[in-house]
Amino acid sequence: YHNVPSMAPYKPYQVAKVTQQDVQGKLTATFIGTATLLISDGETSVMTDGFFSRQSLFTVLFEDIAPDVPVITEAIKKAKIKNLAAVIPIHSHYDHAMDAPEVAKQTGAMLVGSLSTANIGRGWNLPEEQIKIANSGEPMQFGKFTVTLVRSKHTPMPKLLEELGGFGKENREPLIPPVHYSKYMEGGSYSVHIAHPQGSLLIHGSTNFEDNALANYPADTLFLGIASLGKQPAEFREIYYQQTVGLTKAKRVIPIHWDDFWQPLGAPLQPIPKLADDFDASMKYLMEKSKKDSFKLEWMDVWDKAVLAK
Repeated sequence: YHNVPSMAPYKPYQVAKVTQQDVQGKLTATFIGTATLLISDGETSVMTDGFFSRQSLFTVLFEDIAPDVPVITEAIKKAKIKNLAAVIPIHSHYDHAMDAPEVAKQTGAMLVGSLSTANIGRGWNLPEEQIKIANSGEPMQFGKFTVTLVRSKHTPMPKLLEELGGFGKENREPLIPPVHYSKYMEGGSYSVHIAHPQGSLLIHGSTNFEDNALANYPADTLFLGIASLGKQPAEFREIYYQQTVGLTKAKRVIPIHWDDFWQPLGAPLQPIPKLADDFDASMKYLMEKSKKDSFKLEWMDVWDKAVLAK
Protein backbone atom coordinates (compact mmCIF):
# COMPACT_ATOMS: atom_id res chain seq x y z
CA TYR A 1 0.00 0.00 0.00
CA HIS A 2 2.90 2.36 0.73
CA ASN A 3 4.13 2.34 -2.86
CA VAL A 4 3.53 6.01 -3.67
CA PRO A 5 4.57 7.86 -6.88
CA SER A 6 7.20 10.56 -6.50
CA MET A 7 6.32 14.17 -7.26
CA ALA A 8 9.93 14.95 -8.26
CA PRO A 9 9.38 14.51 -12.06
CA TYR A 10 6.55 17.07 -11.92
CA LYS A 11 8.39 19.86 -10.09
CA PRO A 12 8.70 21.96 -13.31
CA TYR A 13 4.89 21.92 -13.56
CA GLN A 14 4.20 23.24 -10.04
CA VAL A 15 2.50 26.66 -9.97
CA ALA A 16 4.88 29.54 -9.33
CA LYS A 17 4.98 30.87 -5.78
CA VAL A 18 3.15 34.18 -5.41
CA THR A 19 3.68 37.04 -2.96
CA GLN A 20 1.05 39.03 -1.08
CA GLN A 21 1.68 41.81 -3.62
CA ASP A 22 1.03 39.50 -6.59
CA VAL A 23 -2.44 38.62 -5.32
CA GLN A 24 -3.64 42.07 -4.17
CA GLY A 25 -7.11 42.60 -5.66
CA LYS A 26 -6.67 39.59 -7.95
CA LEU A 27 -8.83 36.52 -8.49
CA THR A 28 -7.01 33.62 -6.81
CA ALA A 29 -7.38 29.91 -6.10
CA THR A 30 -5.85 28.20 -3.07
CA PHE A 31 -5.64 24.40 -3.19
CA ILE A 32 -6.25 22.59 0.10
CA GLY A 33 -6.11 18.97 -1.05
CA THR A 34 -8.60 16.53 -2.65
CA ALA A 35 -11.17 18.77 -4.41
CA THR A 36 -11.09 21.59 -1.86
CA LEU A 37 -10.40 24.93 -3.54
CA LEU A 38 -10.76 28.40 -2.07
CA ILE A 39 -11.61 30.96 -4.76
CA SER A 40 -11.34 34.61 -3.75
CA ASP A 41 -11.18 38.10 -5.25
CA GLY A 42 -10.20 39.74 -1.96
CA GLU A 43 -13.78 40.83 -1.25
CA THR A 44 -15.75 37.59 -1.51
CA SER A 45 -14.69 33.95 -1.32
CA VAL A 46 -16.36 30.70 -2.33
CA MET A 47 -15.07 27.22 -1.66
CA THR A 48 -15.66 23.71 -2.94
CA ASP A 49 -15.95 20.90 -0.37
CA GLY A 50 -13.98 22.31 2.57
CA PHE A 51 -12.78 18.82 3.53
CA PHE A 52 -9.97 18.95 6.11
CA SER A 53 -10.48 16.09 8.62
CA ARG A 54 -8.72 13.45 6.45
CA GLN A 55 -8.88 10.46 8.81
CA SER A 56 -6.64 7.44 8.15
CA LEU A 57 -7.85 4.67 5.84
CA PHE A 58 -8.09 2.29 8.82
CA THR A 59 -10.31 4.75 10.73
CA VAL A 60 -12.52 5.34 7.68
CA LEU A 61 -13.01 1.62 6.99
CA PHE A 62 -13.43 0.31 10.52
CA GLU A 63 -14.71 3.16 12.69
CA ASP A 64 -17.46 5.74 12.65
CA ILE A 65 -16.26 9.17 11.55
CA ALA A 66 -17.21 12.79 12.23
CA PRO A 67 -15.78 16.21 11.40
CA ASP A 68 -12.58 16.94 13.35
CA VAL A 69 -13.45 20.41 14.62
CA PRO A 70 -9.96 21.50 15.82
CA VAL A 71 -8.42 20.42 12.48
CA ILE A 72 -11.12 22.35 10.58
CA THR A 73 -10.59 25.47 12.76
CA GLU A 74 -6.83 25.31 12.15
CA ALA A 75 -7.27 24.91 8.36
CA ILE A 76 -9.67 27.88 8.17
CA LYS A 77 -7.09 29.96 10.03
CA LYS A 78 -4.16 28.75 7.91
CA ALA A 79 -5.99 29.37 4.61
CA LYS A 80 -6.91 32.87 5.90
CA ILE A 81 -10.51 32.28 4.89
CA LYS A 82 -12.35 35.60 4.97
CA ASN A 83 -15.80 36.63 3.74
CA LEU A 84 -16.70 33.09 2.73
CA ALA A 85 -20.09 33.34 1.00
CA ALA A 86 -20.58 29.69 0.04
CA VAL A 87 -19.12 26.24 0.66
CA ILE A 88 -20.11 23.87 -2.15
CA PRO A 89 -19.56 20.10 -1.90
CA ILE A 90 -19.25 18.64 -5.42
CA HIS A 91 -21.11 15.56 -4.14
CA SER A 92 -22.00 14.31 -0.71
CA HIS A 93 -19.45 11.55 -0.02
CA TYR A 94 -17.60 12.12 3.24
CA ASP A 95 -14.37 13.29 1.55
CA HIS A 96 -16.32 16.16 -0.01
CA ALA A 97 -19.26 17.02 2.24
CA MET A 98 -18.57 15.81 5.79
CA ASP A 99 -16.78 18.94 7.05
CA ALA A 100 -18.68 21.50 4.97
CA PRO A 101 -21.43 22.22 7.58
CA GLU A 102 -18.76 22.94 10.23
CA VAL A 103 -16.94 25.22 7.76
CA ALA A 104 -20.27 27.01 7.16
CA LYS A 105 -20.83 27.29 10.94
CA GLN A 106 -17.41 28.79 11.59
CA THR A 107 -17.46 31.23 8.65
CA GLY A 108 -21.15 32.11 8.24
CA ALA A 109 -21.09 30.76 4.66
CA MET A 110 -24.06 29.19 2.90
CA LEU A 111 -23.88 25.41 2.46
CA VAL A 112 -24.80 24.91 -1.20
CA GLY A 113 -25.40 21.59 -2.96
CA SER A 114 -27.72 18.63 -3.31
CA LEU A 115 -30.57 17.54 -1.01
CA SER A 116 -28.10 15.00 0.34
CA THR A 117 -25.63 17.76 1.24
CA ALA A 118 -28.46 19.76 2.84
CA ASN A 119 -29.27 16.79 5.08
CA ILE A 120 -25.63 16.50 6.13
CA GLY A 121 -25.90 20.18 7.14
CA ARG A 122 -29.14 19.53 9.03
CA GLY A 123 -27.55 16.59 10.87
CA TRP A 124 -24.83 18.97 12.06
CA ASN A 125 -27.45 21.49 13.28
CA LEU A 126 -26.61 24.07 10.65
CA PRO A 127 -29.42 26.68 10.63
CA GLU A 128 -31.86 26.27 7.74
CA GLU A 129 -31.15 29.81 6.50
CA GLN A 130 -27.54 28.74 5.84
CA ILE A 131 -28.59 25.82 3.61
CA LYS A 132 -29.33 26.13 -0.10
CA ILE A 133 -30.30 23.26 -2.38
CA ALA A 134 -28.92 24.14 -5.81
CA ASN A 135 -30.60 23.41 -9.13
CA SER A 136 -28.37 22.25 -11.97
CA GLY A 137 -27.78 25.03 -14.50
CA GLU A 138 -29.21 27.78 -12.29
CA PRO A 139 -26.75 30.67 -11.71
CA MET A 140 -26.28 31.97 -8.15
CA GLN A 141 -24.68 35.31 -7.28
CA PHE A 142 -22.10 35.71 -4.48
CA GLY A 143 -20.44 39.13 -4.63
CA LYS A 144 -18.97 39.39 -8.15
CA PHE A 145 -19.05 35.61 -8.58
CA THR A 146 -21.68 33.91 -10.72
CA VAL A 147 -21.68 30.29 -9.60
CA THR A 148 -23.48 27.53 -11.50
CA LEU A 149 -23.64 23.87 -10.51
CA VAL A 150 -23.81 21.56 -13.54
CA ARG A 151 -24.87 17.93 -13.15
CA SER A 152 -22.07 15.46 -13.67
CA LYS A 153 -21.24 11.85 -12.75
CA HIS A 154 -19.08 10.26 -10.10
CA THR A 155 -15.78 8.59 -10.99
CA PRO A 156 -16.54 5.02 -12.19
CA MET A 157 -15.70 2.38 -9.59
CA PRO A 158 -15.99 -1.38 -9.11
CA LYS A 159 -19.62 -2.41 -8.42
CA LEU A 160 -19.01 -3.22 -4.74
CA LEU A 161 -17.52 0.23 -4.08
CA GLU A 162 -20.40 1.86 -5.96
CA GLU A 163 -22.80 0.00 -3.65
CA LEU A 164 -20.86 1.06 -0.54
CA GLY A 165 -20.64 4.62 -1.84
CA GLY A 166 -24.39 4.93 -2.34
CA PHE A 167 -23.94 5.89 -5.99
CA GLY A 168 -27.09 7.56 -7.31
CA LYS A 169 -28.63 7.54 -3.80
CA GLU A 170 -29.16 10.48 -1.46
CA ASN A 171 -29.42 11.11 2.26
CA ARG A 172 -33.12 11.81 2.62
CA GLU A 173 -32.98 12.38 6.40
CA PRO A 174 -30.57 14.48 8.47
CA LEU A 175 -27.31 12.53 8.85
CA ILE A 176 -25.96 12.75 12.39
CA PRO A 177 -22.28 11.81 12.79
CA PRO A 178 -20.32 9.90 13.94
CA VAL A 179 -21.41 7.35 11.32
CA HIS A 180 -19.67 4.87 9.02
CA TYR A 181 -18.34 6.52 5.84
CA SER A 182 -20.79 4.51 3.71
CA LYS A 183 -23.68 6.48 5.23
CA TYR A 184 -22.57 9.50 3.19
CA MET A 185 -24.48 8.83 -0.04
CA GLU A 186 -23.26 10.33 -3.31
CA GLY A 187 -26.38 12.48 -3.68
CA GLY A 188 -25.61 13.54 -7.26
CA SER A 189 -22.30 14.95 -8.54
CA TYR A 190 -21.67 18.42 -9.92
CA SER A 191 -19.13 20.51 -11.79
CA VAL A 192 -18.90 24.04 -10.41
CA HIS A 193 -18.61 26.85 -12.98
CA ILE A 194 -17.49 30.20 -11.59
CA ALA A 195 -17.63 33.36 -13.72
CA HIS A 196 -16.04 36.61 -12.51
CA PRO A 197 -15.09 39.88 -14.22
CA GLN A 198 -11.40 38.82 -13.92
CA GLY A 199 -11.83 35.38 -15.47
CA SER A 200 -13.78 32.12 -15.49
CA LEU A 201 -13.01 28.72 -14.06
CA LEU A 202 -14.54 25.29 -13.81
CA ILE A 203 -14.00 22.92 -10.90
CA HIS A 204 -14.64 19.41 -12.18
CA GLY A 205 -13.83 17.15 -9.25
CA SER A 206 -15.03 13.69 -10.31
CA THR A 207 -13.39 11.74 -13.13
CA ASN A 208 -16.54 11.29 -15.21
CA PHE A 209 -19.02 13.35 -17.22
CA GLU A 210 -22.57 13.83 -18.44
CA ASP A 211 -22.49 13.91 -22.23
CA ASN A 212 -22.02 17.49 -23.52
CA ALA A 213 -23.01 18.97 -20.14
CA LEU A 214 -20.14 21.47 -20.28
CA ALA A 215 -20.73 22.68 -23.85
CA ASN A 216 -22.00 26.08 -22.64
CA TYR A 217 -19.48 26.55 -19.85
CA PRO A 218 -16.19 27.82 -21.30
CA ALA A 219 -13.47 28.39 -18.69
CA ASP A 220 -10.05 30.05 -18.72
CA THR A 221 -8.88 27.63 -16.02
CA LEU A 222 -10.06 24.05 -15.53
CA PHE A 223 -9.46 22.28 -12.22
CA LEU A 224 -9.69 18.70 -13.43
CA GLY A 225 -10.38 15.70 -11.20
CA ILE A 226 -8.03 12.84 -12.10
CA ALA A 227 -8.71 10.26 -9.35
CA SER A 228 -8.38 6.80 -10.98
CA LEU A 229 -7.96 8.34 -14.47
CA GLY A 230 -4.69 6.42 -14.89
CA LYS A 231 -6.53 3.13 -14.24
CA GLN A 232 -9.27 3.81 -16.79
CA PRO A 233 -9.20 2.36 -20.35
CA ALA A 234 -7.57 4.60 -22.98
CA GLU A 235 -10.92 5.13 -24.70
CA PHE A 236 -12.54 6.46 -21.51
CA ARG A 237 -9.57 8.76 -20.90
CA GLU A 238 -9.90 10.24 -24.38
CA ILE A 239 -13.66 10.87 -24.11
CA TYR A 240 -13.23 12.32 -20.61
CA TYR A 241 -10.60 14.70 -21.95
CA GLN A 242 -12.84 15.83 -24.85
CA GLN A 243 -15.83 16.31 -22.51
CA THR A 244 -13.83 18.48 -20.08
CA VAL A 245 -10.74 20.17 -21.55
CA GLY A 246 -12.21 19.98 -25.06
CA LEU A 247 -15.60 21.51 -24.28
CA THR A 248 -14.41 24.21 -21.86
CA LYS A 249 -11.54 25.23 -24.20
CA ALA A 250 -9.45 25.82 -21.08
CA LYS A 251 -6.04 27.40 -21.61
CA ARG A 252 -4.83 26.25 -18.22
CA VAL A 253 -5.48 22.84 -16.63
CA ILE A 254 -4.73 22.06 -12.98
CA PRO A 255 -5.34 18.48 -11.77
CA ILE A 256 -7.19 17.99 -8.46
CA HIS A 257 -8.38 14.97 -6.45
CA TRP A 258 -5.06 13.20 -7.03
CA ASP A 259 -3.71 13.24 -3.49
CA ASP A 260 -3.98 10.62 -0.75
CA PHE A 261 -6.75 12.03 1.47
CA TRP A 262 -6.14 9.36 4.13
CA GLN A 263 -3.02 11.31 5.08
CA PRO A 264 -3.39 14.34 7.38
CA LEU A 265 -3.35 17.78 5.79
CA GLY A 266 0.40 18.37 5.79
CA ALA A 267 2.68 19.51 3.00
CA PRO A 268 3.81 18.05 0.76
CA LEU A 269 0.76 16.19 -0.49
CA GLN A 270 1.41 12.72 -1.83
CA PRO A 271 -0.43 10.97 -4.65
CA ILE A 272 -2.90 8.15 -4.03
CA PRO A 273 -0.84 4.92 -3.65
CA LYS A 274 -0.26 2.84 -6.78
CA LEU A 275 -2.50 0.09 -5.48
CA ALA A 276 -5.53 2.38 -5.84
CA ASP A 277 -4.54 4.67 -8.73
CA ASP A 278 -1.92 5.35 -11.40
CA PHE A 279 -1.00 9.00 -10.93
CA ASP A 280 1.99 8.78 -13.27
CA ALA A 281 -0.18 7.51 -16.13
CA SER A 282 -2.67 10.36 -15.57
CA MET A 283 0.07 12.99 -15.57
CA LYS A 284 1.87 11.52 -18.57
CA TYR A 285 -1.41 11.59 -20.51
CA LEU A 286 -2.06 15.25 -19.61
CA MET A 287 1.55 16.27 -20.32
CA GLU A 288 1.28 14.82 -23.83
CA LYS A 289 -2.07 16.54 -24.38
CA SER A 290 -0.75 19.89 -23.16
CA LYS A 291 2.04 19.79 -25.74
CA LYS A 292 -0.30 18.73 -28.53
CA ASP A 293 -3.19 21.10 -27.72
CA SER A 294 -1.01 23.87 -26.25
CA PHE A 295 -2.69 24.53 -22.91
CA LYS A 296 -0.71 25.20 -19.74
CA LEU A 297 -0.58 22.18 -17.40
CA GLU A 298 0.24 22.93 -13.76
CA TRP A 299 -0.27 21.26 -10.39
CA MET A 300 -0.66 22.69 -6.91
CA ASP A 301 0.57 21.44 -3.56
CA VAL A 302 -1.46 22.08 -0.42
CA TRP A 303 -1.75 25.83 0.42
CA ASP A 304 -0.38 26.78 -3.03
CA LYS A 305 -2.11 29.86 -4.43
CA ALA A 306 -2.55 30.67 -8.12
CA VAL A 307 -3.64 33.96 -9.72
CA LEU A 308 -6.51 33.28 -12.13
CA ALA A 309 -6.25 36.17 -14.57
CA LYS A 310 -7.81 35.85 -18.02
